Amino acid sequence: MNITNTTKTSIYRRASSKRPKVLCIYTGGTIGMKKDKSGSYFPVPGYLQEVTDRTPNFKDPGMPLFEILEYPTLIDSSNVKPQDWLNICQDIEANYTAYDGFVVIHGTDTLSFTASALSFFLRNLSKHVVLTGAQIPLSELYNDGLFNLIGAIYMAGWYEIPEVTLFFAGKLYRGNRTQKYSSWELTAFDSACFPCLAQWGATISVHDEFVMYHKEFLNLKEVSKSKHVGAIEQTESLELMADDKPMDVMTHPNESLIIPTKVCNDVVMIYLYPGISGQDILAAAASKRGVILLAYGAGNGPTDDKHFVSAIKQLKSKNVVVIGVTQTHWGLVDLGMYSAGLGRAGAVSGFTMTPSAAYAKLVYLLSIGCSSLEEIETAMCTDIRGEIETFQASTARSNY
Repeated sequence: MNITNTTKTSIYRRASSKRPKVLCIYTGGTIGMKKDKSGSYFPVPGYLQEVTDRTPNFKDPGMPLFEILEYPTLIDSSNVKPQDWLNICQDIEANYTAYDGFVVIHGTDTLSFTASALSFFLRNLSKHVVLTGAQIPLSELYNDGLFNLIGAIYMAGWYEIPEVTLFFAGKLYRGNRTQKYSSWELTAFDSACFPCLAQWGATISVHDEFVMYHKEFLNLKEVSKSKHVGAIEQTESLELMADDKPMDVMTHPNESLIIPTKVCNDVVMIYLYPGISGQDILAAAASKRGVILLAYGAGNGPTDDKHFVSAIKQLKSKNVVVIGVTQTHWGLVDLGMYSAGLGRAGAVSGFTMTPSAAYAKLVYLLSIGCSSLEEIETAMCTDIRGEIETFQASTARSNY
């Protein structure tokens, strides 16, 4: 399969005809598994390299040159922890100047979490980082892994999109906008609140207008204003106190890559359900510094329950950040729309952020040393990596 000349013109298409170099960081996942005697899938070290070595598609002159960095212990994505996000970032940082793009090969169960986390952790990213995986492993005759891997490597090498993206089933998404919606279908991911960045069909169509930064910004020494597509207010900078020093948490792709030095994952996600009590909230949030509430609909909860409301207020009084996102697959959290809105209890709106993006963003802010409740709430309501539309800023905080 030769895909060299199947693309429409895009400003992000690499101008040079020299084959770019891509580093594939293989963390684990279904894509490189085989079945054992019991019929269960298990990871096989070296198998991914074996498949790429013997498959002609990967040797096609239209493909980027690539190398595979396989982790010594392959991780089922159900076992991924925030420290693993930092490990991946450290590997990207260590190889940043040697490669033109990066692919992270990862299991699908927590792929959106990792894609979201990398988008925040890799501040000032100027190269394309593409995450991918598979629903069916390469060891099966019928699988989606081959197409996903070819597409991810191709996009990471030939397209200078300075974002963390996710390539799956022929679509390239902004990573922090994705959610896994199916454990069965090959089109396992989508981006309900934001358009895909590219599509593979008879041609490769890249939607330049949805990429967060215009390509011309990548080579400028000074950028007057960042291009955050979809944000109501385009923010040039957002300076917070991090580790007792002022830090601009916005990303500037013309500056040096910066990653956190540690991970603080003192964040809990709580799914609201009929009958949840204030005591349930306090128990789940014990010793945590941040809470992501997966609320009903547009940001609602059992606000007629005084114990529930009291629990949220208690957390706030202890400097715990409480963010409301929606349980639904698509929609905006507007805490002022209904009297049952979580704003009554003091929660802050996550607007259109996915639960995984909200969790990863809060972990990031805590990891870089942000400690002010007000500053963290402001940052959570601000688009810093293309992860959110805020629409009406007046709905972010409670009027109660």
